[in-house]
Amino acid sequence: MEIRAIKIRERGPVPRSMAKQHRQASREAYQAIAEQHHRENTPKRFTKQHAQAAGYRQRKGEELQFGTKAFWGSYTGRKLRKFGHALPLVWSGQTRDRARMATIQVTTNRGQLRYSVNALNYNPWTRDEFVRLTPAEVETLGQTWESVYARLFDRDLDQGMRFI
Repeated sequence: MEIRAIKIRERGPVPRSMAKQHRQASREAYQAIAEQHHRENTPKRFTKQHAQAAGYRQRKGEELQFGTKAFWGSYTGRKLRKFGHALPLVWSGQTRDRARMATIQVTTNRGQLRYSVNALNYNPWTRDEFVRLTPAEVETLGQTWESVYARLFDRDLDQGMRFI
């Protein structure tokens, strides 16, 4: 399972003499946003606030009145009775624990986060909910990419200009 790509618009053509520096800065910027997303956004996937912001589908029992027989027989009621919580995308907690581990692969054009949370593949919509990015997350990651790229590329550009 991987988080879908965030597309970054380039600022324009890079001079051929600076292509190596551009690729390196781009790789490090994608590495930075992948690490930031894993550190800050992945734990939020399992909270009710993120579920509401990202538009997660309602589970059985969430619309029922608490304490009724129908509620306790529903998915939410059984989860609450057995595990003491009603968190989205969490049944026993193993999925949330496994989501703490990720493999990050970075190239010049993208960064990938890979998780081994196979339990989210049982229902087609749970995987989509887990990988869904809110507009605020996309904006924050884009700003991080831009700041890291600008800092690294401008630094290399300044160093390259000194030697010309």
